[in-house]
Amino acid sequence: MLKRISVVIPIYNARVMTERCIATVREHATGDWRLILVNDCSTDAELTALLRQVAAEDPRVLLLENGRNLGFVGTANAGMRAAGDDDVLLLNSDTEVFEGFMERLARAAYADARTGIVTPFSNNATLCSIPVPFQDNDIPEGHTAASLNRLVASCSLHERPELPTAVGFCMFIRNSLFADIGYFDEQVYGRGFGEENDFCELAKEAGWKIRLADDVFVYHKGKASFGDEGRELERKNLAILEERHPGYLETIQAFIAANPLQPLHRRILLQLRRGPAAPERTAMLFLIHTSPYAPMPGGTEFHLLDLVQNLRFPRAIIAYPEGRNLVAAEILDGTIDRPILYHFPLPSRPARFSLHDPVFERLLRRLIRILGAGAAHVHHLMNWPVVSGLVLRDAAVPFAYTAHDYFAVCPNWNLFDIGRGEVCPCDQSASCAESCLPAFFADHRSQKPAGDEPLVQFRDRHRADFAATLSAASLLIFPSAKARQRTELSFKLEDGRCRVIEHGYAEASAGPPPLDVPRAAGRALKLLVLGEVGAAVKGAATYLELVERTRDLSVEWHFTRSTSEATLKPALQARGADHRATFHGRVDRGRLLETISQIAPDLGVLMPAWHETF
Repeated sequence: MLKRISVVIPIYNARVMTERCIATVREHATGDWRLILVNDCSTDAELTALLRQVAAEDPRVLLLENGRNLGFVGTANAGMRAAGDDDVLLLNSDTEVFEGFMERLARAAYADARTGIVTPFSNNATLCSIPVPFQDNDIPEGHTAASLNRLVASCSLHERPELPTAVGFCMFIRNSLFADIGYFDEQVYGRGFGEENDFCELAKEAGWKIRLADDVFVYHKGKASFGDEGRELERKNLAILEERHPGYLETIQAFIAANPLQPLHRRILLQLRRGPAAPERTAMLFLIHTSPYAPMPGGTEFHLLDLVQNLRFPRAIIAYPEGRNLVAAEILDGTIDRPILYHFPLPSRPARFSLHDPVFERLLRRLIRILGAGAAHVHHLMNWPVVSGLVLRDAAVPFAYTAHDYFAVCPNWNLFDIGRGEVCPCDQSASCAESCLPAFFADHRSQKPAGDEPLVQFRDRHRADFAATLSAASLLIFPSAKARQRTELSFKLEDGRCRVIEHGYAEASAGPPPLDVPRAAGRALKLLVLGEVGAAVKGAATYLELVERTRDLSVEWHFTRSTSEATLKPALQARGADHRATFHGRVDRGRLLETISQIAPDLGVLMPAWHETF
């Protein structure tokens, strides 16, 4: 249960800013709170009168007036001691707070049992400064401090990263911390600067953590009360701090070098680039199972990149799991070769075959909100929770789903029984339970569902959850009529939501000459096999048989891609048929038409062992 919060503001002159600070606290504070104003013998009579008037008008305001000037540290301590058993929000008088500040700071402070001190983002807060850390930033053009607070809150994933130290302009301190380490050191830091860092070092030694409230922005003018004197105090007290806590400066430098707050800054910069007037949802979101920027992407990834490049949306987001991150690649105007990458950390690598994952689903909801998704196109949900479509639906994001394979029907997305070497009916027959699924999960051992659940039962749960995602889709796209027909054996699909749209391509403005040159008399028939066909599911056994059976005919076989060479070539050598096959290795996609033109094939050959969807 949260305690009452006492907002403590040490005050010395700076009347205009102090008045503004008090007004914003009174306007935006919520819940059980009070305001403790500590006047450190300000010389501004109008300010003193103002403080007395505020305290007289509002019973939640307690005014303390020092009998003599104590300096910042003594004044802060007087206010914090007056807080009694309350949690304390220590706030400089040259700050402004905004909607939601109090509850968000408190939630961050109680993120775990040993978080004791919390600091928010600010325009002027050294390591917690935004948009550029360790700078005194102006409020970005087109924004107010209040709108920047809303933007920061919208970007937050509530990671609340640990900090090496808090920043004294705004510190939320849990009351139990005072019992462990006391208050600020008035003897050493009486005039101010360095006292909060010393306090934080003592807190860490006592086992407490310091965190960033990454969903709060507090405006900070900076050094308003001290002027040039403040800079000298800062230099002197920093040396004292290092002497009392050897290694403090090294810790700060290591934090700067590691820059662990960079992902948070990048999300904020992304939102700032869009501008405050941009619609909330302006991006087309694409979901795919793996990075389309990996060294050797597959057909689904190539198709997606072609789609994004040629549709040329003003903003497109391709989201995919990668390691322990959910990556969002922002692409502007179809420029796929210059993505802006944003990483959303996951607690662990996602499971390849996942039905529900509350953490992942919550992260997807935040991604939708932060990146402003207005619509989505789901290309594959391997490595995603299969109920991700429900997350899109609940976020009011209409989406299309393209069935690039049969992953909706079964985790074994090709429906190919590698145990028997044939297409699986994927029904309730014994072949699924006894051959197909056991062989598949033996091949994907690390991804086998935990526990003793029968594999057929897991497949049925997978299919049932996928049915919910398909039901939530506005449009279901199939690359061929055969793909739709096979999918309909497992799902009830309404005609109004289904479309058969073949995989297309953008016509090149210029390219190699046509390939319809007639074959010269006596020249060998050239057969071209494109893609990775070295696996059983791709028809490796059929290709081996045909090459062997045509070894005495006037036929040339040409294979591309590296795995075809690694698996087929040794097998052909063993059969004495390798003289009929030429392996061209991996061909860069940009040079594929050129390579085909050089080979000048008479016929393309495609003989997969499963029901291809295109």
